[in-house]
Amino acid sequence: MAALHIALVNAGRVEKVTAFTPPLGLLYLAAYVRQHHQADITILDQRAADWTHEETVSQVVALKPDIVGVRCVTGAHRGLHILSQGIKQALPDCLVVLGGPHVSAFGETLLDSTLADMLVRGEGEITFDSILQAFQDNKDYSRIPGLIWRHEGEVITNPGQPPFIGELDSLPFPAYDLIDIRRYWRLPTQCFFPLLRNYIALFTSRGCPWQCNYCHNIFGKNYRVHSAERVVDEIEHYVRAYGVSDLELVDDCFNLSADRVMEIADLMGRRNIKVRTAFPNGLRTDILRNDTADALAAMGAWYSGCALECGSDRLQKMIGKNLNLPRFLEGVEMLVRRGVFTTGFTMIGFPTETEAEMRMTVDTACASMLHSTFFFYVTPFPGTELYHQAMRWKPDRMKAVNFDESLTFFTGDAIVNLSEMPDDLFYGFAQKAYRKFYLNPGRIGRIIRDTRSKRTLPIHALIFGDYCTRDFRLRRWLNI
Repeated sequence: MAALHIALVNAGRVEKVTAFTPPLGLLYLAAYVRQHHQADITILDQRAADWTHEETVSQVVALKPDIVGVRCVTGAHRGLHILSQGIKQALPDCLVVLGGPHVSAFGETLLDSTLADMLVRGEGEITFDSILQAFQDNKDYSRIPGLIWRHEGEVITNPGQPPFIGELDSLPFPAYDLIDIRRYWRLPTQCFFPLLRNYIALFTSRGCPWQCNYCHNIFGKNYRVHSAERVVDEIEHYVRAYGVSDLELVDDCFNLSADRVMEIADLMGRRNIKVRTAFPNGLRTDILRNDTADALAAMGAWYSGCALECGSDRLQKMIGKNLNLPRFLEGVEMLVRRGVFTTGFTMIGFPTETEAEMRMTVDTACASMLHSTFFFYVTPFPGTELYHQAMRWKPDRMKAVNFDESLTFFTGDAIVNLSEMPDDLFYGFAQKAYRKFYLNPGRIGRIIRDTRSKRTLPIHALIFGDYCTRDFRLRRWLNI
């Protein structure tokens, strides 16, 4: 059987605020495909290359692939119709498959607005493997669980749920050989502050058992892990193959199992693996223990997100986060005292949230030892329970929401006010929150003390000032 020619595209234009990371979803997918099929695979990263949609289409068409897989997040999705139309017009027999967080959120509506042939929700390896097999056999996609596809002019959603990988150690290492990893070393990462770092990003687990109602559900709620031995094998491979000195562990909850964290740290120590480690997606800070924090420090931890979300116990219960707020503050302090630069993630504007509760969120962040923070306005993404709540409780306001026009990737701008606060106060609330948070001599001192590279301090100051004023001219000047 002839080898399949496959193009995998990380879609999206560079937006106002840009955090780049290697397209891990595509790298894992490519590795899985190579394990099960004879295939010639090319990965194209539109965002990292800063191609226009038309340039991306030209790159794809030049490869003459049999199948194109396109992945994107919401906010980087606006060109999907241009990409799918351009590819299908030039290569009408090519199968165009969309996947990623945006597809999982919006589902079958994307087949109304694009010329794609099918959609893959959730974790993609097994479903995409089934698509390739059907493409080679008989073009019958009706037995692939959860697949959304076109058939004789109709959009069909197959029964069942897309399957998950049960044993993560059965997966091959992500196919980093298919990209130029050094390109990403020159770009700003999810760690927020621009640093030139020889790094690799990886998952050591999938899934999250918490029931946060605003969150995606790409990997499901069943928490699955790579063994500590497999994690350290992978890290050691990257150090030897690419000379990396930094890791970004992008798990949803790396420290859910304290014993596994300590086992990973112990194995790294035994093998004398010296790297610096960042957790841009964050650690679950209210379950952090001193021995776990010591293990993280032994792993070279220097940066972590810390997801507070809100400072109201009532809202914590309503959104399903159920964070223990005093323990959150203690966990942040554990990290800071071990030299970890901490960034808080907070959200303001939940349905039913009052001005007093927003101030509780700001006060909790300000009372913490966090070095930096984001005050994000709540965005009710389709497919989440938060979206359904917003539609029930604020239907009139939700009618005005247009994700294509309003949402840009990771800007922190509000697209709708779902709270009980009047609009004239709500839309300026974040700027005031940033000013209160950062105009604190103790916090400024901790930033100066703990920032990894003193050369970035002027950039820190500009970015902080930018968030306090929402003046994006500074970001354009910094090209980040």
